[in-house]
Amino acid sequence: MAENENQFEVGDDEADMEAHRLLMTQALREREQVLQRVEDRLGLPPRFVMQLRDEPNDWAFIVKLAVLAEATVTATLCSIFQNESLQDHISRLQNKPRLDLAKSAGVLDTKERGVLITLADVRNAFAHKKENLTRTLRSYVATLSSTEQKEVLNSLLRREKNHSCPDPTGWLPSAFRSILFDSVARALISLSKQDAESDALQRGMDRAMYDDIAEATASSAVVVQSTMSATIERPGHS
Repeated sequence: MAENENQFEVGDDEADMEAHRLLMTQALREREQVLQRVEDRLGLPPRFVMQLRDEPNDWAFIVKLAVLAEATVTATLCSIFQNESLQDHISRLQNKPRLDLAKSAGVLDTKERGVLITLADVRNAFAHKKENLTRTLRSYVATLSSTEQKEVLNSLLRREKNHSCPDPTGWLPSAFRSILFDSVARALISLSKQDAESDALQRGMDRAMYDDIAEATASSAVVVQSTMSATIERPGHS
């Protein structure tokens, strides 16, 4: 009975993974235009994000992905605050305070923040060691304990931290890079949508302000015209 229960748990975990993969495949296909907005916002070449998925060097992959995420959070915060002059200040913040600010501002939810913190933690642990310049993420993840791998997996799949799942050590190292990319891309899509909504809101506010000014100007013109007409028509005026 215990063996069957364990098989069910594994199946359940694999079902979660498959659902996650299918969701991300569909989302990335349908929302490539949204990712293009990220690229446009940061001045990156077209399809930079999707091509990063195929980066052959794992060290370059994790560094670029982390920088991309940090820059997107910073750009979105500047957009939300409608103040591009904050760019330097926000970009100089340590990663966790910046993510805390993004969560407080409603730019990230708790689970999205968790995904980006996990990305930063892996980047720091992997990229700051020269021996990893030619090492793979697969070999790095394989050195993590079962508990550490479960915590990383739960964070990337947006599960509760204490979610019970089978030991992933047999398969997570080989799947880790793909899961990491998909999870971060999902967060980037959410950030880009909020950036676009903020821009649209600001344009709407600017348009409303323009309309108010135009209406006030038109009203003033009518008053001036009426006053001039009354003055011209007043007896004793030529």
